Amino acid sequence: MQYVIQHKEYFPSTLVYGFLGRHPNINKHNYRDHKEAAKNRETILKSLNSEHSHVILTKQVHGINCANIKTIEHIDYTKEGDAQTTNNKKFLIGVQTADCTPILLFDPTEKIVGVAHAGWRGAIDGIIDSTLKEMKKAGATLCTTVAIIGPCIRQSSYEVDQDFIDRFLLEDMDNSKFFKKSSTAKGKFLFDLPGYVTHALTQAQIKKIYDTKIDTFGDPNFFSYRRACLDEKKLDGHNLSFIGLR
Repeated sequence: MQYVIQHKEYFPSTLVYGFLGRHPNINKHNYRDHKEAAKNRETILKSLNSEHSHVILTKQVHGINCANIKTIEHIDYTKEGDAQTTNNKKFLIGVQTADCTPILLFDPTEKIVGVAHAGWRGAIDGIIDSTLKEMKKAGATLCTTVAIIGPCIRQSSYEVDQDFIDRFLLEDMDNSKFFKKSSTAKGKFLFDLPGYVTHALTQAQIKKIYDTKIDTFGDPNFFSYRRACLDEKKLDGHNLSFIGLR
């Protein structure tokens, strides 16, 4: 599927994963709560030529809840949560984003996958630890688990103020390394969200981390909430990140 982005160095034969921005066959890029959401999910499955039966998403609230999807009875598109895990080969699990960081996780030994939606709030509150905890409960070994960071807003595009920084310094003064002064706006700083996410993954013993390096703000092929706000336009869709076992 030519519109799905993967990391150029990571193509395990037992895994299906990808990051999708704009797609010409999808009118409204919403995969959970729009009237065409089910149709859009079906379009993705057909485009992938996938044998998976569902693309599963939850109602994202910038929280830290992680659902373990074992069987079809566990599928609930109205359930609040910002992460999922599964070892069921019938399912693709996913998250929607529009600047926040999508994180895909895969233990190639135990055949368990996870996905997390990590905006700044979820990241600092513990969505990564919450997701990895669920993967461990399912049998994953963190030191062999691989993480892939998808398209998200990058530091050069993510301008914040001092109050924002203070939240991170209260957690750890060493978090100052994820900020640098803006060269264009006085009193503003630039935040490295994927850098913070990478640090959190490393602290959790994840040793192999891939990063697509794609900036949603700067790449028109992907949706960006911040770009829409600065252009005084309504956000017209979401990016989809998904992962599943073959």
